[in-house]
Amino acid sequence: MAPAIFGLRLWMAFVTLFNLSIIIAWCAYLIPLNNKYADIAAKADHDTYNDFNPIQRYEYYWGDYAIIIASVVLFPAYLYSIWGKKPLVSNKYTRAFLMLLPALFLIGVQLRQVDVTLMFIKFVVDRPRKSGFNPFSCANSDGSVNADCALIQSHIFVPIVTGFFTIIEVAVTLFRGPLHSAKEIYH
Repeated sequence: MAPAIFGLRLWMAFVTLFNLSIIIAWCAYLIPLNNKYADIAAKADHDTYNDFNPIQRYEYYWGDYAIIIASVVLFPAYLYSIWGKKPLVSNKYTRAFLMLLPALFLIGVQLRQVDVTLMFIKFVVDRPRKSGFNPFSCANSDGSVNADCALIQSHIFVPIVTGFFTIIEVAVTLFRGPLHSAKEIYH
């Protein structure tokens, strides 16, 4: 057994667990909370005949589903690669392709999200404003950190980091060899 590959896969199991936890918190806590406040605001605006609603309901798009599926696939894949008795895919190039696919989804979809955020910030910055606006900062005026904002930022950047670490692990595995040698007998 290659100890370097084993240690790298343990690290990847931790990183993918953290990524999965962020995605679960995003989908199970923050989106329903946002939609609840949007419904309350819409009802209050309807009662006062106000057409402006600053809080909009969050609707999933295809990228959200891609992030959820990729996060759910990567964590058990790394757990099985550590503690499984034999590899599910015997060809190393097939394994590399199957591990790179969710990693590239994580990176591609979330980099698009960063690009959309930066385009919005450029639009906001071009308008006259009274105070500075930092899109990737969660600090309040008193220096404390807003937990919901930190979760939103983590939802954007943790999948990107997970995708890059997955690419590194796949490259190391391809060049250094598999976790289990071909001489090991699986029972």
